[in-house]
Amino acid sequence: MAIRAFRRELSARATPEQIFHELCADDDCAVWVDVAGDAHSAHSVLARGELQELSGEDALEQLRELWGSVALEPTENPTDDPTDVSVPLGLIVVVPYDHAAVTIQLPDNWQPLESWSEPLRAVIVRQSISVNWASGLVTAWMLGEDPAECEHYFQHVEAALSAVSTLPSVASVSEAVDGAFSNQSDTSVTQVSARDRWRDTPSEYREMIGKALDAIRDGEAYQLCVTTQVEVNCPLADWELHHILRQISPAPHQALLRLGAFSMVSASPETFLRLDRDGELTTRPIKGTRPRGRNEEEDRRFITDLVESEKEQAENLMIVDLMRNDFLRVCAVDSVRVTELFEVETFATVHQLVSTVTGTLAAGHDGIDAIRACFPAGSMTGAPKSRAVSLLSEWESGPRGVYSGTWGWLRGDSTMELAMTIRTVVLADGVARIGAGGGITWSSQVDEEVAEVGHKAKRLLEALGVPTIAYS
Repeated sequence: MAIRAFRRELSARATPEQIFHELCADDDCAVWVDVAGDAHSAHSVLARGELQELSGEDALEQLRELWGSVALEPTENPTDDPTDVSVPLGLIVVVPYDHAAVTIQLPDNWQPLESWSEPLRAVIVRQSISVNWASGLVTAWMLGEDPAECEHYFQHVEAALSAVSTLPSVASVSEAVDGAFSNQSDTSVTQVSARDRWRDTPSEYREMIGKALDAIRDGEAYQLCVTTQVEVNCPLADWELHHILRQISPAPHQALLRLGAFSMVSASPETFLRLDRDGELTTRPIKGTRPRGRNEEEDRRFITDLVESEKEQAENLMIVDLMRNDFLRVCAVDSVRVTELFEVETFATVHQLVSTVTGTLAAGHDGIDAIRACFPAGSMTGAPKSRAVSLLSEWESGPRGVYSGTWGWLRGDSTMELAMTIRTVVLADGVARIGAGGGITWSSQVDEEVAEVGHKAKRLLEALGVPTIAYS
């Protein structure tokens, strides 16, 4: 019997917070994904799931097989509601940066080939609950073959949500942060911030920028995305941090992914790959950054500076060309287009320059082929990609882990929505880890590049109770 997607619009009303704490809070594997859209499509998806870890050079083929196990019949359209973009069932995946070793041509001695410390992770989501932000409508979903089994699940969810009354008391950002840190003996927010640990000092990061400039001068690369990471002691629960970031740093790709040994809390602004039901593939690389101003006038000045910067335009255009080339490996040649170039998008702490590349998958190719062709994203490596990855692995003082890889949906209806793993906190054993970096071109100003690391990490560190940032 073929797998179907069953759905039930519930009479119960509950917020995403209430649903998470009622149904998912105690699980070792849970997801809470927020999708910002227009008034009709903005919604949250909450689910428990089954965690799979895929390792080795055939990890993407293992992922293809796993995705196929939750695939719906191609003819099935489980919804006639035009505001329902996709079915929130299938796989949530996290592909770490080090899987570049199997997607691009690299030297045999590239270090990550010797130690596959970060497996590709996939959460199988067979049951989920979506909440439409505008209407408050709560919908339960289930992959299955037996309508009676699905009916039992829907009744269980309806009953559970009808009984929801209160939430854990996290009333505001300041209360969440102050409360969490005050629960530690002799520990204040200021004391915790003094223990933040950058993998590289600003001086050491400058040295990496210098190496990148030397490589560009010598013709080895056109652009190189140099990164570092910071660790902070963190008593916050993953859901508390997600609660805070939803308020202070809303983003197009926002999620709490609890993956057994660690959690990811992401407020990513960047779309790595989107695949719709018609086979149209989209990427939206971000390159070019300015901080938010202290007032509207300063904001406008920063935006103007960003738009008119030849350096930022060149940096963005290099990645657009790289992604066009990646798309041509799996898309029909005459379908690849740059539909937006140098658009400014504004987020909580930064203005960024965004472009959009689209294409239609050629016959015989699927979403896994698109990942293989495009991963890792050029916006986090540089160009040409293979040489950039190789050079960066020599200079950066530690592995990137999940940072600068990708996370998101491989849905049962064959659609895909993958975000860049940036502006993301990884939580494990009371420690929060954040990656940050920037693209270096020949016209880069070193002081500005160092400050950009601080701009990008600022809001995440504030959420963790760190009021000052070393990179500024």
